[in-house]
Amino acid sequence: MTEADFAALLARISHLETLIGQMVQRGPVVERDAKRGYRIQLGKDLDGNPVLSPWQPHPESGKTSIPMHLGQNVGILNPTGDPRQGYPLRVGYSDRQPSPSDDMDENVLINDAGVRMVAAGGRLSITCEDGLFVICGDVTHHITTEGVTTVGGSMSHDGLDVGSSHKHTKVMPGGGISGVPTPKA
Repeated sequence: MTEADFAALLARISHLETLIGQMVQRGPVVERDAKRGYRIQLGKDLDGNPVLSPWQPHPESGKTSIPMHLGQNVGILNPTGDPRQGYPLRVGYSDRQPSPSDDMDENVLINDAGVRMVAAGGRLSITCEDGLFVICGDVTHHITTEGVTTVGGSMSHDGLDVGSSHKHTKVMPGGGISGVPTPKA
């Protein structure tokens, strides 16, 4: 083996070590953009300036969108060692981003944007700061601290019409007590 061959091998080993060292990186989200994704701070340079990743794509695909927050800890997986081909992975909790629950039997499905949804013990609980909308076709139910409002459709209970156009049996004049609502047509 010539000295040139040995130098070429050392250069390849050095390059491979760099690629392996860049395959998995970790840091907080410091920039986010709806189209470009996220930039993660990977450390600081010798002058103390942040070293940022290239723009990383959103970690969701398909039917969900749960944006990562500034300061959230993430990992970046760079399968080829090239950070431009990497993608972010959500990683564990931290002091800046603690777990939304200490109960290990509770699944917190969302705890963001004023909404908390928890599945535990066979129950789904939804807590909203400003109200819950349930929309199905032309029917809307809006639940707030003021009460429940329903727009559209009809409403029945045990086969009886209790909607806005319901009628009662045995209607008594004046202050008398009427009978139950009529059956739903």
